[in-house]
Amino acid sequence: MLLVGQQRAEQDSLVATLARTGLQPEGLSTNPQLLALVERQRTAMDELQSRIPRGPTATGLGFALPGLGQMTGTAEGLVWIPKRDDAVLAQARARFGDDFVDWLIAREDIIDTALGGGRE
Repeated sequence: MLLVGQQRAEQDSLVATLARTGLQPEGLSTNPQLLALVERQRTAMDELQSRIPRGPTATGLGFALPGLGQMTGTAEGLVWIPKRDDAVLAQARARFGDDFVDWLIAREDIIDTALGGGRE
């Protein structure tokens, strides 16, 4: 998410600079600076997307992690809020099995530390 925030700041800065020069909004779609920025950011995002895990374990993690907590946007950026959601974990158990969810819960402290500093 850091990349997204950096890209947004870069976009905002360029648009503000272009606005000060008097460029009209309809001219943005053909502005060479903006087109170069979009291409550079697309390439960076493609590289990031290519590293995203795929497969059944990644799908299970994406489905079950909200049962352990949630990422919340703040003024400082995204913050992991550890909070069990038994309904989500029950759905994950139904879809991915008890063994998978138990494996995930056994690593709850590691997940909390990695994502945001630990469970209270």
